Amino acid sequence: LDIYVFKLEQLDRELHTHDFIELVYILRGKGINVIQMQGEREKFSNMEFHVTMGDFFVITPEQAHGYKNADNLELVNILIDSNMFKKEIRNKLKDVGSFNDLFYIEPFYRKETNFKYKLHLTSEQSKFVEAMLNKTVNEIEKESEGYNLLIKAYILELIVNVCRFYSEYQKQKNIYKDISRSE
Repeated sequence: LDIYVFKLEQLDRELHTHDFIELVYILRGKGINVIQMQGEREKFSNMEFHVTMGDFFVITPEQAHGYKNADNLELVNILIDSNMFKKEIRNKLKDVGSFNDLFYIEPFYRKETNFKYKLHLTSEQSKFVEAMLNKTVNEIEKESEGYNLLIKAYILELIVNVCRFYSEYQKQKNIYKDISRSE
């Protein structure tokens, strides 16, 4: 599959990288997401960001990341093959205005904004996301006829709706005010 979804109890984990896109949804608990950020003159530094139930964020390919101080931290990882994402999904999502904001701009400016623009879902939005993820995991486990197509459809529906949620969030928080000041 080009997409894989699984729930896990996240323990502390050293920095690691991978070549796929990772969407993270925090189901319960809290912890610190550690992300290695590139600074001036190719220097790297670790940034630490608190995460808690209801947070949804994107880890880009080759982005070193890990967790520490995990406290009853349970999350869902949605792993998407970078090649499939670029070819299939990105072309379909180019008209969703907040797609680039959530998947590319927020991760790029994470250091400057101290990760305060990660998406934190409302309880209603969380219920929707969890229902979509449960349907997806169920399809993965059953492997019924056509399950791979249905999984892609569910994930596309999830991404479109999460982008809509992020668009609402952007309007509420006036997100680009801080980003434009940092440039």
